[in-house]
Amino acid sequence: MSEGRTAVIVIDMLRDFAEEGGALFVPQAAEIIPALAARLARARKDGDHVIYLCDRHSQRDREMADWPHHALEGSSGAEIVPRLAPQPGDAVIPKHTLSPFYQTDLKAVLDRLGVDTLVVTGTVTEICVLCAVVEGRPRGYNLIVPRDCVAALSDEDGRFALRLMSQVFHAEVV
Repeated sequence: MSEGRTAVIVIDMLRDFAEEGGALFVPQAAEIIPALAARLARARKDGDHVIYLCDRHSQRDREMADWPHHALEGSSGAEIVPRLAPQPGDAVIPKHTLSPFYQTDLKAVLDRLGVDTLVVTGTVTEICVLCAVVEGRPRGYNLIVPRDCVAALSDEDGRFALRLMSQVFHAEVV
């Protein structure tokens, strides 16, 4: 990876998803924290950018009709898990839908940083991680998805999503 041209994006590694008792607890999210922490440390050492994409919802968001209330603005559940806390220089971008690009600052931040490669990590593999890959591909990004840094709701759905990312959207699943 070339220095400064790669960004590790961390999707929804929030307390509501990654901590037992969270509103939408995903057990695999808790399990990937050590591997993800190591990847982030390596990225920072290598001069890669780190960008957090974080669900932030109001009580009235449309998503609340489909899922339990989660990542509510100002709640502890909307906080990034402490072990993965952002460091100086990292970007934290709120998102209000499953999409990391829709009505967010992500594209502008990536353009400003000169990023051409996205290392897509976080939760949920078959939902928000998949959306990042689906939307990143037509925008021209090289896409890398490390298996040990994504968390699915189920093993079967996670495998399907990774296969789709690889075979259809040409992400490098490592």
